[in-house]
Amino acid sequence: MKSDDLHEVNVETLPCPETKIVDGSDILVIWYENGQKRLEAHYKNGEPDGLQTYSDEDGRKTIKLIYKDD
Repeated sequence: MKSDDLHEVNVETLPCPETKIVDGSDILVIWYENGQKRLEAHYKNGEPDGLQTYSDEDGRKTIKLIYKDD
């Protein structure tokens, strides 16, 4: 990934995130204003855990990260 591909996100302007708790784990979902999913991130005990998927405004997945507990 090139540094040009990265951009800052002002969380003050993002729509309110949706958080679901599933079996003691958290799933954070943030949406673009057009209704497309921007981020889906899994957390356990407040720490990233498992798959995090970032998408562009057209819904195409742009980044997938997998966090593992060492």
